[in-house]
Amino acid sequence: MMNLPATAKLILPAPIVCSFCDHDQHQTAHIIVGKPGIAICDDCVGVCVRTIIDKTRIDRGLPVVEGAR
Repeated sequence: MMNLPATAKLILPAPIVCSFCDHDQHQTAHIIVGKPGIAICDDCVGVCVRTIIDKTRIDRGLPVVEGAR
């Protein structure tokens, strides 16, 4: 182990945070990282998928499946 001067500080990387819900990588199972500063967690991806499915069903005149949430 290397001896560091007393004034040396350990710089930790900033946590990855979901751009939509502000959960960090310790609060969710997965985070997808895009351009610098942009990320989305698995929970928010799920909300997006359900929204797209619901919108598609509505556009096709089909009922939204409430139990699928």
